[in-house]
Amino acid sequence: MKKKHVIWGCTGIGCLSIIATCLIVLLYFWAIADAFDYLSKPESRRSFYDSPSKIEEAIGIRLPDFSIKEYRPQDTLHFTGDFADTLIIEFHEKLPEDLFCNFELKAGTIGKTAQEDFLRPNLSVDSVGLRYSNPYVGGHEEFIDITLWRDSLNGVIVYGKW
Repeated sequence: MKKKHVIWGCTGIGCLSIIATCLIVLLYFWAIADAFDYLSKPESRRSFYDSPSKIEEAIGIRLPDFSIKEYRPQDTLHFTGDFADTLIIEFHEKLPEDLFCNFELKAGTIGKTAQEDFLRPNLSVDSVGLRYSNPYVGGHEEFIDITLWRDSLNGVIVYGKW
């Protein structure tokens, strides 16, 4: 009679362990799906680079204060969360010449620090404006592309995850 209780006790513990493991796996998949769902919503992604301080973290140069004139979200691949959104920004005042000088100084250090060509940021500054793109922001699978013009208050920021 004691052996039956031991067998039923072990079987009960085994069944509870299997049920608990299944619940943990389901919870894990639910959390992953929720994270991808967060990135698939444009209202969640709009705030990634909506202020000068957030852009400064990504590129190392602070932009003057700006307002978002237009936001163009792109549809995402739901499973991977890949996206490329566009912000049309408007600066409150004319861009200072110091900003373009800072980007030119940064252009001199870009080639020295990059190890792989496809990971290297690209920067071009000329008499019309500048274009900065970084396909691998902060060591993550994120990218940012900034286009500014010298004689315009508008600029374009394209950012996303790949």
